[in-house]
Amino acid sequence: MLIKDKLMKTVLVTGASGFLGSSIVKKLAISYKVIALVRKNSDTSRLTSIEYSKNIKIIKLGDIFELFENKIDCIINTVGNYNLQSPNDKIYEDNYKFGKNLFDIATLNNIDLFVNCSSFYQLEKSREDTYSLAKRRLSNYLKEHRKNTKVVDVVIGVLYGPGDNLDKFIPWIIQNNITGLNHIDLSSCLQKRVYSYISDASNAFYTIISEQEKLKGYQQVNLGGNSVVSLKDVLLTIKRLLNSTITYNFGIKPTNTNEIFNPDSNYKDLKLLGWEPKITLDEGLRRTISELQFLANLRSRTQLKLSNKTILITGANGMLGSGFVQILKYLSKSNIIISTTRSQLDVRNKSHFNQYDNLDIDIIIHCAAIVNADYCEDNPDESNTTIVEGTKNVVAFAQRNKCLIIYPQSFLIFGNENEEVDEESNAVPISVYGQHKLKAENCIKESGVQYLILRLGGFFGGYSKDKNFVGKIVPHMFRISKSEIRTLQIGDRIWQPTYTIDIAYNVLLLTENEITGMFNIASKESASFFDVCEVINETLNLDLSLEKVSYLNVEKNASAPRPKKLLLNTKLLSKTGWNKQDYWDKSLIKYLDNTFFNL
Repeated sequence: MLIKDKLMKTVLVTGASGFLGSSIVKKLAISYKVIALVRKNSDTSRLTSIEYSKNIKIIKLGDIFELFENKIDCIINTVGNYNLQSPNDKIYEDNYKFGKNLFDIATLNNIDLFVNCSSFYQLEKSREDTYSLAKRRLSNYLKEHRKNTKVVDVVIGVLYGPGDNLDKFIPWIIQNNITGLNHIDLSSCLQKRVYSYISDASNAFYTIISEQEKLKGYQQVNLGGNSVVSLKDVLLTIKRLLNSTITYNFGIKPTNTNEIFNPDSNYKDLKLLGWEPKITLDEGLRRTISELQFLANLRSRTQLKLSNKTILITGANGMLGSGFVQILKYLSKSNIIISTTRSQLDVRNKSHFNQYDNLDIDIIIHCAAIVNADYCEDNPDESNTTIVEGTKNVVAFAQRNKCLIIYPQSFLIFGNENEEVDEESNAVPISVYGQHKLKAENCIKESGVQYLILRLGGFFGGYSKDKNFVGKIVPHMFRISKSEIRTLQIGDRIWQPTYTIDIAYNVLLLTENEITGMFNIASKESASFFDVCEVINETLNLDLSLEKVSYLNVEKNASAPRPKKLLLNTKLLSKTGWNKQDYWDKSLIKYLDNTFFNL
């Protein structure tokens, strides 16, 4: 398939399904057209959230010459094979021959810029393993045969971060710490490495493409990092962050021959282009550990049977939307997941839906909304456009594509008339947000499309994405715990705090069993905001003095009125046999048991 857009530069990224390649593709697609080249048998799961972006085309590797039927301005070659268990000819093919052949065709087609991924291992001349020799030979070839093509050879140390292969060393060490392994036998681990967090790395490649006018001829540049430390220090940092009891037996295994102990960490060339690393080793490892802890908990759930569906998710980068993405990605098989952000699908713009009309969408999970009730109260027109008009556009799409709409609803469609409501209770909203959410619900119910509407009892989850009470109060409590005050007043408003992952999993169980209609979903039992903070205080060992006060005292500056107590009766959900909600405090403790909260 050809990409036709003369106004945007087009970048070919090879190895696009890999850890680094997929991160570069996501970053570049913000400003460039991207051709993502993958092997025919590659696992493309890292690209599932972006493969339908209008700026990205995924192409399976065939005849390299056919690639250049497309307009290509720059190439980033991330293909590499550092698996020492691979046959030598395969290592040589992947690390030298592929790059050489690609570069030869690039120069024939007068490509402006060729960016190659090199390894710090190749810089040690005494290393004569096949991997180092192949990498070194490719770099020399690029330097000697570049003709009119600019070349940047990026020397990479150790990449790490969320999304890396689980059998790589850092994820493997983290998993063994999480599972409570007794000990690991290691070498002295005194060799130092330049550790680069994955987003810092992809930002570096983005900078090279963006600043290519400043480049000349051939340049070999170091992808530096904030962290140049020994492997031993990394292992001890992981142990500290996890408060692990594992024993590292350093010095039991021999150190590799020709080991590199002090790699070059100078990134002055990239700094001249405007790039610097931002993520410290502590922060990067904390984020990596957080994801692996989350996945360990997620995979304890039973796999879904939902399969062979094409599912479009709006607002997929939000608290609840990301929960659906994670459940579908890790607990279902053979589904096509199209997860969109506002930049990819703005529900307020009816024409934005046209690009998805020919994709045979079976289900649209509509999570895009403004979820800040106070903001909606102060900006009613914007609230109406996003929540009501946006939902009308979703309905129109569902009508012409005959797909199921899954719609998360808010308990704030109710006021103070009743303290407990079921699916038949009359909704009388007392805020602009509640009014608009109810209008959106009615739009779906009156449309004639199949729907599954879930009235939710308030939720927490998503870690950095959490914009609700738990997401706001935890960092505030941490700040108070480090001050001299150490006392905090918490309101007595009562709700049903529910974990986003519990919600998403439950909804998809209903979906795979073809259950439609409208259901209340909420955690078992209710809690005041004060109760929630007591659990946070105890679980995170903050040792704060908490004082329960009227919610009116602590919410006096809130623009949107909220009910003092609102409980959702979930008997109808239980009748289906698929009520999988847990007790709120149990779910909250599980959520808090993550290094994300080591603030």
